[in-house]
Amino acid sequence: MTATLSQDAESLNLEWVEGDPISLAFTVQAVNWSGTYQAQVRQQPRADSDVLISLTVSATYDAPDTDFTLTATAVASAGVPAGEYVWDLQQVGGVTRLRGKVRVTPQVTR
Repeated sequence: MTATLSQDAESLNLEWVEGDPISLAFTVQAVNWSGTYQAQVRQQPRADSDVLISLTVSATYDAPDTDFTLTATAVASAGVPAGEYVWDLQQVGGVTRLRGKVRVTPQVTR
């Protein structure tokens, strides 16, 4: 029997339209993941890859769930051209909770 015990981050992909303000909300059910976090979007899944944008993270425990909101201004969002990237959400001084792909779709109306 082969078993894996992993502390790897859960997968969650993000998507937004280039240049739009970013506001993405989600709930992690039945856990207290409250605390301080940092979330970064990079071109490559490596710590030495340039950070394209840092998202502001709010994590609030509302028993029994933790509500998250990821935000960034339109000005910050405009610095990330349409394309596909990677991101992760790491608890400050703790573990990486989430990771995934980021898809930024092209703006049509200017």
